[in-house]
Amino acid sequence: MCTSVNKVDGITHYFKNWEEKDGKIKMLDAIKRTSAAPFYFNHIKDGKNVWLDGGSGNANCPLLEAFIDMIKLGYIKEKVSLVSIGTGYLSHQKSYEEAIKYGVVGDFLSYADPVNGGMDRNQSTRVSIEMIKTLCSCFPNITFQRINEEIDKKIFGMDKIKYKKEYEEIGKNWINKININLLKGE
Repeated sequence: MCTSVNKVDGITHYFKNWEEKDGKIKMLDAIKRTSAAPFYFNHIKDGKNVWLDGGSGNANCPLLEAFIDMIKLGYIKEKVSLVSIGTGYLSHQKSYEEAIKYGVVGDFLSYADPVNGGMDRNQSTRVSIEMIKTLCSCFPNITFQRINEEIDKKIFGMDKIKYKKEYEEIGKNWINKININLLKGE
């Protein structure tokens, strides 16, 4: 499953390979839709739809959507392992002096930073993850793993191709953090 925001209706859409209509979409086309990041890549036109990066939506919660589908499809009593892999994040922590330095304009830019996601994205992601952790803790047959970490500010960003090797190393480290035994149901 991946997400994209439709500019036409302004709603986040979850492309799910288990649904009849979305299951016919090629994986590459779904990936293009979820990766159409404003400022970096153009939107994707498809019929009467115009797709943007799935992270463009404010209340983007694919984990909750997956959990709801598990209930609808009757998998809630099965052994299920949810794995959420992030894309790295930039810390928005500041000293007290930095936090008061810029006033209202600085507060807005820090919250809604269009390039780096800002505090808005970090907060909505954190809320989604805590919500799923709580839901999964109510069902002993469902496990949840979140793999993500803070990325060094020097290499953070969409246009940092010169740091390709560093990103490859981060990806390899993240693969090793996945608990395979949970995926096997052990």
